[in-house]
Amino acid sequence: GTAAVFVARTAQGQSLGTAEAFATLAVFQTLRVGMVFLPLSLSLLGVLVSNLKRSGAYLETPEPDPPAMPPPPSLPTGVPGEEAKPPMGGSRVLASLTNCRAVSA
Repeated sequence: GTAAVFVARTAQGQSLGTAEAFATLAVFQTLRVGMVFLPLSLSLLGVLVSNLKRSGAYLETPEPDPPAMPPPPSLPTGVPGEEAKPPMGGSRVLASLTNCRAVSA
């Protein structure tokens, strides 16, 4: 890039002084950083677009139904052939409280 500019100016018959040469080098040095990042930016932009498409497709898929829960296992009672009663809770506690009689002192 820089050498092509120097060759083109001298081919046109224009003189190239020290101040112009260093100013041209400084401008091309500044542009070089941007020119290095341009292909990298385009590559990353392609990756970004691809990832956004994949993420959108994933987010648009319907959510599956949750699997059915198996029934809870019965607790052993220690007595062969007899299942354990579930622990007291909920309606069994309420039923046992309603069947209580007040004890007079």
